[in-house]
Amino acid sequence: MQKVKSGILLGDQRADALFLLVDENRDGDALDPGERLVFFDETNASGLATPTNNIFTVEQTSDKSVYVGDGSADAVFRLNDLNRDGDANDAGEALIWFDANNAEGLALVTPNGIAEGSDGAIYITNAGTRPSPTDAVYRTQDLNGDGDANDAGESSVWLDLQTIELADGSTLGSAAVPFDIVFDGASVGV
Repeated sequence: MQKVKSGILLGDQRADALFLLVDENRDGDALDPGERLVFFDETNASGLATPTNNIFTVEQTSDKSVYVGDGSADAVFRLNDLNRDGDANDAGEALIWFDANNAEGLALVTPNGIAEGSDGAIYITNAGTRPSPTDAVYRTQDLNGDGDANDAGESSVWLDLQTIELADGSTLGSAAVPFDIVFDGASVGV
């Protein structure tokens, strides 16, 4: 087993992969051979088909899990390098965290942003590509310990962006297109 590598996670839409970029020789860049490692891609042994064809967002949470939102798979994946070999491509290291098959019936057509709230929940922005589903921020959590947020009561609409009121009294309506989410460091959640 190797020591866990520290670096930058980069989703690449042309290479269809999530890379771990590491400055191994400490020369101030990740340009040298062996410094661009595939962290997760379609070769994963967890059996997830085409999970990285259109990566929109990546988030690493306080428990070191990595969440990836992919626009082709219309899913958010949860990744963990359990055997500490520098990737999440081994069996059991990747799973679907949240997708349109969730028990609450929430659509997920474009997962454009992921952030961990101070309440430990994973917040996901969904940009609807049609009048329905709504552009929203979902709050997700794993309440039953099965590793995903697709079960009853584990996801909800935290914010419906189409109902945001503008200064002139109108609403954002169909003009909403949420793309990313970052918490400002203040207390968020319940």
